[in-house]
Amino acid sequence: MLRAVVDPGVLISSLISSRGAPSELVRRWVEGEFQLLWSPQLLDELASVCARPRFREWFSPDEAAIIVGLIRDAGEAHADALTEAPPPPDDGDRYLIDLAVTSRADCLVTGDAALLSHAVPGLRIASPRALLDVLDALER
Repeated sequence: MLRAVVDPGVLISSLISSRGAPSELVRRWVEGEFQLLWSPQLLDELASVCARPRFREWFSPDEAAIIVGLIRDAGEAHADALTEAPPPPDDGDRYLIDLAVTSRADCLVTGDAALLSHAVPGLRIASPRALLDVLDALER
């Protein structure tokens, strides 16, 4: 089964809109088409960003807590760890690269243009749409 680290920004996008690649990606994870990998830092980032008042228009704190709990309970847990991987342009995204490398993820899924253009040997960094295309190809 394909294993992926999903950037919290993608997860938040899925909460904002039920349409689009991020939402479809989360639905397909829930249906068991791939394994979502997480670390405490990823869950902390997701919960922290979801708590911002600007998101109340799209989802409540309770709805955010549900997705954080679902990821914690149904995803694959990994410890936070530093690696020797090339650091991304935004140091705040370093934990995503480190998690993907230490967990031996098949890919890191992000909508962040800087991360999408970042190269890490042995790691595929893909947009939500690109991962959906991979999942579709695997179904054939």
